[in-house]
Amino acid sequence: MKRTLALLLMLMALFAPLLPVNAEAQPPASRQMLVGEEYTPISEDKGGWQSSAPTVATASDQGVVTALTPGEAIITQTVKNKPVVRASILVVESAETPEQITRALDIALGEWQASLGKTIGRSNKYTKWYCGRPCEFGWCGGFVSYCLDEAGLPMAYWRESELQLHGNPHAVREADVLKLLRGYTNMGRISNLPRPGYLVVYGKRGGYKTIHVGLVTRAEHQGEGVYLIETVEGNVSKRIKRYSYLYDSLAKNPERNMKTLPETEWTDTGTFQYQLITDNWHVNAFCQTWY
Repeated sequence: MKRTLALLLMLMALFAPLLPVNAEAQPPASRQMLVGEEYTPISEDKGGWQSSAPTVATASDQGVVTALTPGEAIITQTVKNKPVVRASILVVESAETPEQITRALDIALGEWQASLGKTIGRSNKYTKWYCGRPCEFGWCGGFVSYCLDEAGLPMAYWRESELQLHGNPHAVREADVLKLLRGYTNMGRISNLPRPGYLVVYGKRGGYKTIHVGLVTRAEHQGEGVYLIETVEGNVSKRIKRYSYLYDSLAKNPERNMKTLPETEWTDTGTFQYQLITDNWHVNAFCQTWY
């Protein structure tokens, strides 16, 4: 991660002569993106978006940056006839999961292993972690946040969450799914693509956009925007369960972007649930604990 940030700083220095002399000075977001990933830099202004390398990453009129091919790009926005640097982008095919995130995944899988065959009530170690005392609530968000906290990630409550101009491990200290989504949005860490350690927020078709949350343990691109995803999720029928399914990041209907694996690929039924929790759910967003 330190090497990536150092590289991005070097890129900024290289690209600086290419920007107009009157470019407004502003700390840009240095961001690593996967091919196919989308990112919207935070800006109160409208229109005027440009990319220094459109073959690497494009910027739409609405400011949505789409990573296309490995390489570097500087994203600017023209404001009052002056270009403002909004982000420096490094597009990669894959990235190594940070040690802290790997530790969080090990903790989550250890919790799953220890709970096999057991039901967990609405008052448990994950709810107590959040409340600081025994309390009851739907604990899917408390489970994932507990694991991230146990791994030592820096955390902030959603109202105190601020834009993170780096990709270092960072999390939101919440248990409510909506508050988790808001916190990661405040940090500028919402993605359409999965990576290990990301939170996956599920929505219900035609209904709630934040009905459940899990933790991605594996994400493997199958081609054409389809990913094989493995997760560990709390509060599923009072248990911690692991799921394996297909996610289509390019689905024409985003509310139908989840599919079950073909039965011929159900190779570990003792570990994974291959049937979706319900056909009415879809992936709403991925919350980036790192990038």
